[in-house]
Amino acid sequence: TVYTGTNLTPTIWQSSYDGTSWSTPQYVRYGVEGMGVASHGGQLVLVTRDRNNDLYMGTSTGNGWTTPTKIAGQKSKSSPALASFGGVLHMTHLGDSSNSIWWSTWDGTSWSNNVTIPNQRSRYVPALAPAGSKLVQAHIGDTTLALWYSTLQ
Repeated sequence: TVYTGTNLTPTIWQSSYDGTSWSTPQYVRYGVEGMGVASHGGQLVLVTRDRNNDLYMGTSTGNGWTTPTKIAGQKSKSSPALASFGGVLHMTHLGDSSNSIWWSTWDGTSWSNNVTIPNQRSRYVPALAPAGSKLVQAHIGDTTLALWYSTLQ
């Protein structure tokens, strides 16, 4: 489990469940405004957003976290959504200053170009999940509370 702290200074903590009990929380990173986490390629991938809307990525194989590195050319006014699907890690997020939904993939080495998904806008953070042979994205509408979804096959 990766979660944000409850004090006034945003922090991220991690704990794990061994089938019986939860471990003592371990500090991951300081100064974040939002995050997304997913399992991909045998490791946990954490993408965080700072106060300037820049996105940063760190990974863990269970023995601590790498130093977060800035993801070039990607900014978001909300937390990102992450999901492993088709051998790559997918990320969607809102724009830096718009409700457009942006999408990119990570192949384990580098991120693809960040592109908008046509005709998809949301006022809140999108969600991603693999479902059989499809990747499903769900989000709240841009101007209503209607729930929308789309798939990548």
